[in-house]
Amino acid sequence: MYAYWARCVAEGQPPTPRAVAVACGTTIHAARAAVRRYKAGIVPKRQSPGLAPKTVRNIHTMIHRALADALAWKYIADNPASHIKPPKKPRSRRPVWNAQQIQTFLKSIQTDRFVALFLLELTTGVRRGQICGLKWSDVDLDAALITVHDNRVVVAGRAVNKAGGKTVNADQTIAIDRATVAALRQWRDLQDKEREFFGRDYKSGDYVFTYEDGRPPHPDSIRQRFDRLAIAASLPRITFHDLRHSYATVALKAGINPKVVSERIGHADVGYFLQTYAHVSLDDDREAAEKAAGFVLGDAWLSGTADT
Repeated sequence: MYAYWARCVAEGQPPTPRAVAVACGTTIHAARAAVRRYKAGIVPKRQSPGLAPKTVRNIHTMIHRALADALAWKYIADNPASHIKPPKKPRSRRPVWNAQQIQTFLKSIQTDRFVALFLLELTTGVRRGQICGLKWSDVDLDAALITVHDNRVVVAGRAVNKAGGKTVNADQTIAIDRATVAALRQWRDLQDKEREFFGRDYKSGDYVFTYEDGRPPHPDSIRQRFDRLAIAASLPRITFHDLRHSYATVALKAGINPKVVSERIGHADVGYFLQTYAHVSLDDDREAAEKAAGFVLGDAWLSGTADT
């Protein structure tokens, strides 16, 4: 879409969202969002030719697994994929908000319709598709538990319901805190009043988060809403997905066991989780070193060096 939009702008004829949608074969919703981003200066990064290292690794894993089964069934005598070394996946630290910035954001959105959605995201770290696809049948406010499994994802610009999570661990039941339970109760009361007001015109679907008439929000609408709210709060720009990483980072800094945090956010591999958030452990280790040394040494070391 960006190539088409940029070409038209260079020719002095900026295309409308509808023109972009028709030319690129996407929805008007996706085209509007794209044009809004391009006008704001948020453009796609230039990609190097070929597949990304992560994609190559995923393909290699799938082929290796298939050939391993063939080897076990004695269809082949050797697994050729075992001799291939996939490319290393570069690790980059995602931008996150600290606890103070999260609190600033939550205070600034107290009157927003979807404040409970953002609160739930920042206290659980579940994926966007899971929070958009969450249904009341999967929420037990009395027990303070939610079960996340179904996804509401975006395919070719359209919101599509998808059963099951991204990983095996993504489908699970997790606890929620008292503040989030209270916010969800308040939100459900409002939703019940709206359901009564609209009557038969209310769109039934049992979704936890909806518009006034019961329609579930498009996942991209939630992302765009978050972008606007973050800008209004004068906070550093991060993506909605980065809220997930912000939760994990703050939880680790709060002293929560890494295995527990990994399981709560649905990571399939605890080892991968520890590698991803190794910088948090390193920061904590550095802080521990300073605190321990300060307690053990006091001013003795400085006094000793001053006397020499």
